Amino acid sequence: MGITIHYHGKLDDTGVLPELLTAARHFCFQRHWKYLDVDDRIIGTVERWIPSEDEQIHTETAPIDDTLRGILISPHKGCETITLTFDQSGRLCYYDPEPQPGHYWELRYPFTKTQFAPLDIHISICELFHLIQDRYFPGLI
Repeated sequence: MGITIHYHGKLDDTGVLPELLTAARHFCFQRHWKYLDVDDRIIGTVERWIPSEDEQIHTETAPIDDTLRGILISPHKGCETITLTFDQSGRLCYYDPEPQPGHYWELRYPFTKTQFAPLDIHISICELFHLIQDRYFPGLI
């Protein structure tokens, strides 16, 4: 059985993003976690999943010109990266580059698999999310 943390949401106020990221960096620094700041302009085309009521998977491809800001966190070698990146509207999002240049896959429902990391790493990630949710991001689910 895998242990995975799923999360999503949109900032109520994009003005809190700098403070949120500073708090996340500080959290990482205290635990000796590696992180990478992200501030990228995304231009090209994006493929995204479209929610539907039938059991089929639907996607659409659309032009994109967006800015991605946030932080990628690597808590442990046995854990997937935590993606705390936001689009211009303040929604949690990540644009994963596809092999074709200028084409991206949009991820609006990030997740982090923690099953191969120690339990304290999983707990610390949950603590990070609670800290962010309580102080900056009440819409984090």
